[in-house]
Amino acid sequence: MAVNSLESYAIVKIDEVDLSNRLAHCKDKTNSNFQCSFRTTGAGTFYVPNQGEKWLAKKIGNIWYLEAKLDTTDQHTWITANMVPGDVRIDGNHLFFTLTNPKTLTRNFTTATDTLASYTSDPQSSAFTGIDNAQAGTVYAQETNLESLRQAYENLRMFTENLAQFVNGLLDDLQEYGLFTPDTDSSDGYGYGYYGAGPYI
Repeated sequence: MAVNSLESYAIVKIDEVDLSNRLAHCKDKTNSNFQCSFRTTGAGTFYVPNQGEKWLAKKIGNIWYLEAKLDTTDQHTWITANMVPGDVRIDGNHLFFTLTNPKTLTRNFTTATDTLASYTSDPQSSAFTGIDNAQAGTVYAQETNLESLRQAYENLRMFTENLAQFVNGLLDDLQEYGLFTPDTDSSDGYGYGYYGAGPYI
């Protein structure tokens, strides 16, 4: 899309059923190249970093579109006019963002992997049952042994709980961007979950 013309447009197809009474927010993200798709949730205007595009709902025949008009008069502030009605999803190639930014996640454990290993269970029938009287050594576990085992278990429990909370935090942020909204109507090639960019005119 040209950035030196006040009459540059982009078209994004949306379904008429998605045009509800809700409006959309986006704000300046000039230092980010994150590509996202999201569902609109609040009142406001769409904004493209460094381009200042206004997005308007437009109906051509029986199909609703979002029409983006370039405004180069002010590339770094909010466009206060032309609110966009509808519950719509914008393709991430246009660098649109939701109003709510992801919260900062603090990771003290940073080791990552792409593979989730299988869990090997240890059923009670094969678990350690203690030292038999006929075996050499102390028959009963010492208190310090039990305390060490309890502490190891507690560490594992806390880490697992923390991991679940951390994953929940990531999922919350991804859902904020709408990345997990299912596509329930893909018969037209666009789908309900993610709307791709249409032709440039």
